[in-house]
Amino acid sequence: MKQICLIYLIFTTFLSVVARGEDRPNVVFIMADDLGWSDTTLYGHTSLFETPHLQRLADRGMLFERAYTVSPLCSPTRSAVLTGLHPARTGLTAPTCHLPGEPILKPALNPKTAKHHKLLSLTKPNRLDTNYPSIAKRLKKAGYATAHFGKWHLGKAPFTALEHGFDIDIPHWHGPGPAGSYVAPWRFPDFEEAYPGEHIEDRMADEIEAYLEEQAKSDKPFFLNYWQFSVHGPFNAKQEYIDAYRDEIDPKSPQNSATYAAMVKSLDDNVGRVLDTLDRLDLSDNTIIFFYSDNGGNMYSEVDGTVPTSNLPLRGGKGNNWDGGVRVPGIAVWPGHIAPGSRSRERITSTDFYPTILDLLGMSPDTDQVFDGVSIRPALEGEAIDRDYIFTYFPHATKVPDSFPNSAAVYDDEWKLIRLLHHAHDGSHEHWLYHLKTDVGEINDVATDHPEKVKELSVALDRFLADTGAVYPTPNPNYQAPKKFEGQPNAILIYTDDHGWPDIGVADIYDDLKTPHLDALAASGVRVTNGYSSAPQCVPSRGGLLIGKYQNRFGLESNKEALDGFNSEKTIAERLKTVGYTTGQIGKWHLGLPSEIVDHGFDHVYAKNANRPCFANFTAAGETIEMQQVNDGLYHLDGCSQAATAFIDRHKDQPFFLYLAYRAPHVPLDAPEKYLSRFPGEMPERRRQALAMISAMDDGVGQIVAKLKETNLTEKTMIFFIGDNGAPLKIHKTDAPGGGPGWDGSLNEPMNGEKGMLSEGGIRVPFLLSWPGMVPAGEVYDTPVIALDATATIAAQAGIQVKPADMDGVDLIPQLTGSRTPPRALYWRWTEQAAIREGKWKLLRGGESSYLFDLEKDPGEHSNVKADFPQVFTKLDQKLHVWGSELKPAGISNESLSRAATLFFKHYLDGGKKTALDQKK
Repeated sequence: MKQICLIYLIFTTFLSVVARGEDRPNVVFIMADDLGWSDTTLYGHTSLFETPHLQRLADRGMLFERAYTVSPLCSPTRSAVLTGLHPARTGLTAPTCHLPGEPILKPALNPKTAKHHKLLSLTKPNRLDTNYPSIAKRLKKAGYATAHFGKWHLGKAPFTALEHGFDIDIPHWHGPGPAGSYVAPWRFPDFEEAYPGEHIEDRMADEIEAYLEEQAKSDKPFFLNYWQFSVHGPFNAKQEYIDAYRDEIDPKSPQNSATYAAMVKSLDDNVGRVLDTLDRLDLSDNTIIFFYSDNGGNMYSEVDGTVPTSNLPLRGGKGNNWDGGVRVPGIAVWPGHIAPGSRSRERITSTDFYPTILDLLGMSPDTDQVFDGVSIRPALEGEAIDRDYIFTYFPHATKVPDSFPNSAAVYDDEWKLIRLLHHAHDGSHEHWLYHLKTDVGEINDVATDHPEKVKELSVALDRFLADTGAVYPTPNPNYQAPKKFEGQPNAILIYTDDHGWPDIGVADIYDDLKTPHLDALAASGVRVTNGYSSAPQCVPSRGGLLIGKYQNRFGLESNKEALDGFNSEKTIAERLKTVGYTTGQIGKWHLGLPSEIVDHGFDHVYAKNANRPCFANFTAAGETIEMQQVNDGLYHLDGCSQAATAFIDRHKDQPFFLYLAYRAPHVPLDAPEKYLSRFPGEMPERRRQALAMISAMDDGVGQIVAKLKETNLTEKTMIFFIGDNGAPLKIHKTDAPGGGPGWDGSLNEPMNGEKGMLSEGGIRVPFLLSWPGMVPAGEVYDTPVIALDATATIAAQAGIQVKPADMDGVDLIPQLTGSRTPPRALYWRWTEQAAIREGKWKLLRGGESSYLFDLEKDPGEHSNVKADFPQVFTKLDQKLHVWGSELKPAGISNESLSRAATLFFKHYLDGGKKTALDQKK
């Protein structure tokens, strides 16, 4: 109460001073670029970054705990600060003002938007219209000297700071960041460094110091706009600062970039230099200072092998409408008028600064001038601001993680409603609701629990968008939806056994293969180059596939584990039966007794995986029988192919799911002469056997495709062709006679490792998807996917509603037909090994050993770059351990590898391996 009374008394004194027109205060507006809410010491969420001068500034005045920007990107926020108008009103909603081309000042919907786009696209403004009455113009008209220093990003001439009311514009640069580098040499066209290695923020402080020295001699008040380049990319800094922070890095902290920490230090240094200059010239007591950032911290670029920063505990960052993208540091200072060391939890936003400055200076807006913000003077007096809502607006979608489609958001004192514009299935808006008072991380969408609050905030958002005349993407009247399968498609899931990633002809790695039918299947659909199994061994891989989630979640770790967890889960076959599918299992089962396959949702079973009697309730000719042992004398791969075509023919008039699991080229190697004779010449006999067995499978694929064509089911049937794990090489690929354990003749090179390892050779597998008319033909898809995605895709396309906890896979069809690929990590745990792949990075643990690979540069996993990118390793390791905590049993093992696994790791990953194909002879 005493502090509020003090603020009231000093503010009453201030008003009387302004009313008499004495000593009109100067105004300094400092705005950082991409400085996140957690990037300073102001709010207690960093242990790395040092901002003593920002703390010093906050100690002189008021720190705002809930300062927001109107947009999660720079140019829209800058325009709002300068004009007091929301980007929803100006239409300047994207950081486009550095782009070449003719000036565009107003947004417009493009009626000629391509028919495959669901919403009309926007023609985006690329300059800030000089007709807007900017704060600089207004103060200049009132007798203020005006100067802009630093980043502009609202347009090049004739849309620079000079045309928007500033007398001075240094360095007079329209780009999105410093020209080329923070540290000279720069590439500004008319602005050279004063000395080698000069930092641009140091130079801005020099220029500001010189400017203030001149203003101190004048009776004219000034408005100084210092929009820092920091801490936007490019990511570089003073080398001595970077070196100093390297020893301070905590790999376990989400903020672990020495370069970014050095950039924050330069930002803070030069805020301090501005304060020092104001103090030295006796200007501080009569100068209003605001500090702000244009959007949240950048969590998505790469620097030092990690991301620049983290906005935790907030969600998201620059480029999306989560609070991490729009909540920023905010400070207001005026010695003698704003109580020092005060704090406010009032919501403020970008459009508030212009009306606030006018209010503090006792000035009125121009006639008919509109503001989308309010004066925050009440907050500076320690009182509540008379406002109901603030709004953020970003009618675009970025490619950063955590992003979402075109959106707007509305806040009241406790709640936040995010609207995805025209994103619902019926073309209406979709809404998410968060109670920020109890859920600052925006984790729990409670829209369904609070429909009245959704309605209230939605009405407020409607009113705001109508009042501002916002132009945003609306449904495209010419939209033609991608071809959608009418009804329920058939699904055939072909699963091979110990089949190396490159061992199909279309991979174009080995020339000894003959797989014309698989190559044709790939030509009719998509070949996934980064397709993975969920385990490097048969049983867990198959268990995960049929359930659609990581098998470790239900305790199926390896071949030796009990099947209780699997038996308690619901297979894809069981789910499909609930929506009218008939189901079939053919070939290898390996998940319990073959006689019990029907208990897992399969109506029709032909469980043949060897040249001996098999359990079946239908014959290879399609005849229904009681479940019994059948000895039809067929080569097991041929029998499976015949049974598959018979199954298709018999069930062609109803939706079906067929799980065809060829036991090939798994040992025992048993190809008959008709297939072996296709591969004459000198080669290891085990390689000849593998080629023959793969050729037999290839024939079967040809027969299946032919049967689908014959029964007019080609466009009604999706076919997956996936391997269960990599080939076993037994390190030396010994060409021992007979068909028993050892190398099965298949190959994994150029992938490193083999079956039983979580290196690429153990888990990257052949992966094809064909669905003529529904997925593009002849496409190569490089985004990492996992076999669990096949299950999720089949479920989704069949119309099965599954909860997120039911499946870990994702529906691949939207991704393969043009939708934005959501970023995600893939995970593995197998006995004492564990791995995670995210983007190009893969972390692999094997007992006490650990590795980091850049798979874009090193797909063969030959160079462990863990020491070069410790932050990347730590970030991935944290994610891996979080995932591991969800498994059964929980955790990531640190136990030593078995003797055999130790030999494998030493041979493949620790430098013992010779050249590729070293033992083909």
